[in-house]
Amino acid sequence: MANRVSKRLARLDKHKSATRRFPPPWTVVPMPGGFKVVDAQGQSLAYLYARETRADADTAKVLTMDEALGSGHFFTV
Repeated sequence: MANRVSKRLARLDKHKSATRRFPPPWTVVPMPGGFKVVDAQGQSLAYLYARETRADADTAKVLTMDEALGSGHFFTV
């Protein structure tokens, strides 16, 4: 009985790892104050807050727009 249960659990784990919870493709979408990364179903996966200039970004302790965009693209690969 225990062996049968463990085999069943192993099959479930294998199936669970084969299906993705957040389906590709992931895209970077501009939003006010930065970007967000969304999956194929439109689910938001990450928010990247940013400012236009380095001085503004340092003051707000966030990324610059270029850094946020680069980080967003890192999520999509």
